[in-house]
Amino acid sequence: MNREERAVAITGLTFFMFGLSIYMSDGSFVVPFPLNEFALLIVSFLFLIWHPKKGALPYLFFVSTVTGVLGSVVFWETVMSAEDLITFLDRTVVDWARITQGFFLVVAMIVFLASYREWYFKMIVAVAIGLYCYGFYINSLHYSLIAFTIMMVIGILKSVRKPFHLMWVLYFLLNGMAWVTIQIA
Repeated sequence: MNREERAVAITGLTFFMFGLSIYMSDGSFVVPFPLNEFALLIVSFLFLIWHPKKGALPYLFFVSTVTGVLGSVVFWETVMSAEDLITFLDRTVVDWARITQGFFLVVAMIVFLASYREWYFKMIVAVAIGLYCYGFYINSLHYSLIAFTIMMVIGILKSVRKPFHLMWVLYFLLNGMAWVTIQIA
Protein backbone atom coordinates (compact mmCIF):
# COMPACT_ATOMS: atom_id res chain seq x y z
CA MET A 1 0.00 0.00 0.00
CA ASN A 2 1.52 3.30 -1.07
CA ARG A 3 1.27 6.59 0.80
CA GLU A 4 -1.71 7.85 -1.20
CA GLU A 5 -3.69 4.68 -0.51
CA ARG A 6 -2.71 4.90 3.17
CA ALA A 7 -3.91 8.52 3.40
CA VAL A 8 -7.29 7.62 1.90
CA ALA A 9 -7.61 4.44 3.97
CA ILE A 10 -6.66 6.14 7.25
CA THR A 11 -9.12 8.97 6.63
CA GLY A 12 -11.95 6.60 5.75
CA LEU A 13 -11.17 4.28 8.65
CA THR A 14 -10.98 7.16 11.12
CA PHE A 15 -14.45 8.36 10.17
CA PHE A 16 -15.80 4.79 10.13
CA MET A 17 -14.35 3.99 13.56
CA PHE A 18 -15.83 7.20 14.95
CA GLY A 19 -19.23 6.17 13.61
CA LEU A 20 -18.79 2.64 14.89
CA SER A 21 -17.86 3.84 18.37
CA ILE A 22 -21.00 5.98 18.47
CA TYR A 23 -22.97 2.97 17.25
CA MET A 24 -21.56 0.76 20.00
CA SER A 25 -22.36 3.30 22.73
CA ASP A 26 -25.65 4.81 21.51
CA GLY A 27 -26.99 2.37 18.93
CA SER A 28 -26.90 4.79 15.99
CA PHE A 29 -24.21 5.13 13.33
CA VAL A 30 -23.15 8.79 13.29
CA VAL A 31 -20.05 10.09 11.55
CA PRO A 32 -18.79 13.66 11.85
CA PHE A 33 -19.80 14.50 8.28
CA PRO A 34 -19.58 18.27 8.80
CA LEU A 35 -15.84 17.61 9.02
CA ASN A 36 -15.73 15.90 5.61
CA GLU A 37 -14.51 19.07 3.93
CA PHE A 38 -11.62 19.39 6.38
CA ALA A 39 -10.58 15.76 5.84
CA LEU A 40 -10.76 16.22 2.08
CA LEU A 41 -8.67 19.38 2.38
CA ILE A 42 -5.95 17.59 4.33
CA VAL A 43 -5.79 14.65 1.92
CA SER A 44 -5.86 16.87 -1.18
CA PHE A 45 -3.09 18.99 0.35
CA LEU A 46 -1.01 15.84 0.86
CA PHE A 47 -1.63 14.82 -2.76
CA LEU A 48 -0.58 18.32 -3.87
CA ILE A 49 2.64 18.10 -1.86
CA TRP A 50 3.42 14.61 -3.14
CA HIS A 51 2.55 15.31 -6.80
CA PRO A 52 2.98 19.02 -7.61
CA LYS A 53 4.06 18.36 -11.20
CA LYS A 54 1.21 16.04 -12.24
CA GLY A 55 -0.62 18.72 -14.19
CA ALA A 56 -3.70 20.61 -13.09
CA LEU A 57 -5.43 17.76 -11.23
CA PRO A 58 -3.77 18.15 -7.80
CA TYR A 59 -4.51 21.87 -7.92
CA LEU A 60 -8.12 21.29 -9.00
CA PHE A 61 -8.75 18.98 -6.07
CA PHE A 62 -6.97 21.30 -3.66
CA VAL A 63 -8.84 24.43 -4.78
CA SER A 64 -12.08 22.46 -4.71
CA THR A 65 -11.50 21.41 -1.13
CA VAL A 66 -10.41 24.90 -0.05
CA THR A 67 -13.63 26.34 -1.45
CA GLY A 68 -15.48 23.43 0.16
CA VAL A 69 -14.11 24.45 3.54
CA LEU A 70 -15.03 28.09 2.84
CA GLY A 71 -18.53 26.86 2.00
CA SER A 72 -18.79 24.99 5.28
CA VAL A 73 -20.78 26.62 8.04
CA VAL A 74 -18.66 24.68 10.57
CA PHE A 75 -15.58 26.63 9.43
CA TRP A 76 -17.29 29.98 9.81
CA GLU A 77 -18.68 29.00 13.22
CA THR A 78 -15.13 28.49 14.47
CA VAL A 79 -13.78 31.84 13.25
CA MET A 80 -16.76 34.14 13.94
CA SER A 81 -18.87 35.11 16.87
CA ALA A 82 -22.54 34.12 16.88
CA GLU A 83 -23.73 37.66 16.11
CA ASP A 84 -21.31 38.10 13.21
CA LEU A 85 -22.17 34.63 11.90
CA ILE A 86 -25.87 35.44 11.65
CA THR A 87 -25.24 38.51 9.49
CA PHE A 88 -22.50 36.74 7.53
CA LEU A 89 -24.71 33.80 6.61
CA ASP A 90 -27.27 36.23 5.18
CA ARG A 91 -24.71 37.05 2.50
CA THR A 92 -23.98 34.74 -0.40
CA VAL A 93 -20.32 33.99 0.37
CA VAL A 94 -21.03 30.44 1.52
CA ASP A 95 -23.24 29.77 -1.49
CA TRP A 96 -20.63 31.06 -3.93
CA ALA A 97 -17.96 28.97 -2.24
CA ARG A 98 -20.10 25.84 -2.65
CA ILE A 99 -20.78 26.69 -6.30
CA THR A 100 -17.06 27.18 -6.86
CA GLN A 101 -16.35 23.86 -5.18
CA GLY A 102 -18.86 22.13 -7.45
CA PHE A 103 -17.35 23.80 -10.50
CA PHE A 104 -13.84 22.61 -9.69
CA LEU A 105 -15.07 19.08 -8.99
CA VAL A 106 -16.81 19.02 -12.36
CA VAL A 107 -13.62 20.26 -14.03
CA ALA A 108 -11.71 17.45 -12.28
CA MET A 109 -14.28 14.97 -13.59
CA ILE A 110 -13.84 16.42 -17.09
CA VAL A 111 -10.08 15.90 -16.81
CA PHE A 112 -10.80 12.24 -16.06
CA LEU A 113 -13.28 12.12 -18.95
CA ALA A 114 -10.63 13.42 -21.33
CA SER A 115 -8.11 10.87 -20.04
CA TYR A 116 -10.12 7.83 -21.13
CA ARG A 117 -9.71 6.59 -24.68
CA GLU A 118 -12.68 4.24 -24.84
CA TRP A 119 -16.00 5.83 -25.73
CA TYR A 120 -17.93 3.76 -23.18
CA PHE A 121 -15.73 4.97 -20.31
CA LYS A 122 -16.19 8.52 -21.54
CA MET A 123 -19.95 8.02 -21.66
CA ILE A 124 -20.05 6.56 -18.14
CA VAL A 125 -18.00 9.47 -16.77
CA ALA A 126 -20.29 11.90 -18.62
CA VAL A 127 -23.26 10.26 -16.87
CA ALA A 128 -21.46 10.70 -13.53
CA ILE A 129 -20.87 14.38 -14.32
CA GLY A 130 -24.54 14.80 -15.19
CA LEU A 131 -25.65 13.06 -12.00
CA TYR A 132 -23.32 15.15 -9.89
CA CYS A 133 -24.51 18.38 -11.51
CA TYR A 134 -28.15 17.39 -11.05
CA GLY A 135 -27.55 16.40 -7.43
CA PHE A 136 -25.73 19.67 -6.85
CA TYR A 137 -28.56 21.63 -8.46
CA ILE A 138 -31.31 20.04 -6.38
CA ASN A 139 -29.03 19.77 -3.31
CA SER A 140 -29.39 16.00 -3.03
CA LEU A 141 -26.69 13.82 -1.58
CA HIS A 142 -28.21 10.78 -3.33
CA TYR A 143 -27.19 11.83 -6.85
CA SER A 144 -23.78 13.06 -5.76
CA LEU A 145 -23.15 9.74 -4.02
CA ILE A 146 -24.13 7.84 -7.18
CA ALA A 147 -21.78 10.05 -9.20
CA PHE A 148 -18.91 9.43 -6.80
CA THR A 149 -19.69 5.70 -6.85
CA ILE A 150 -19.44 5.70 -10.64
CA MET A 151 -16.19 7.67 -10.58
CA MET A 152 -14.75 5.33 -7.95
CA VAL A 153 -15.72 2.14 -9.80
CA ILE A 154 -14.46 3.46 -13.14
CA GLY A 155 -11.22 4.54 -11.45
CA ILE A 156 -10.78 1.06 -10.00
CA LEU A 157 -11.65 -0.75 -13.25
CA LYS A 158 -9.40 1.40 -15.39
CA SER A 159 -7.09 3.66 -13.47
CA VAL A 160 -6.12 6.82 -15.27
CA ARG A 161 -4.50 9.82 -13.67
CA LYS A 162 -3.00 7.71 -10.92
CA PRO A 163 -3.05 8.25 -7.93
CA PHE A 164 -5.81 10.87 -8.17
CA HIS A 165 -8.43 8.22 -8.86
CA LEU A 166 -8.15 7.56 -5.11
CA MET A 167 -9.72 10.95 -4.40
CA TRP A 168 -12.98 9.59 -5.83
CA VAL A 169 -12.71 6.69 -3.41
CA LEU A 170 -12.36 9.16 -0.55
CA TYR A 171 -15.30 11.26 -1.79
CA PHE A 172 -17.37 8.07 -2.00
CA LEU A 173 -16.38 6.91 1.49
CA LEU A 174 -17.01 10.22 3.22
CA ASN A 175 -20.23 11.02 1.37
CA GLY A 176 -21.41 7.43 1.75
CA MET A 177 -20.95 7.54 5.50
CA ALA A 178 -22.72 10.92 5.60
CA TRP A 179 -25.58 9.43 3.60
CA VAL A 180 -25.83 6.47 5.99
CA THR A 181 -25.83 8.85 8.96
CA ILE A 182 -28.62 10.95 7.44
CA GLN A 183 -30.69 7.89 6.46
CA ILE A 184 -30.45 6.32 9.90
CA ALA A 185 -31.14 9.52 11.84
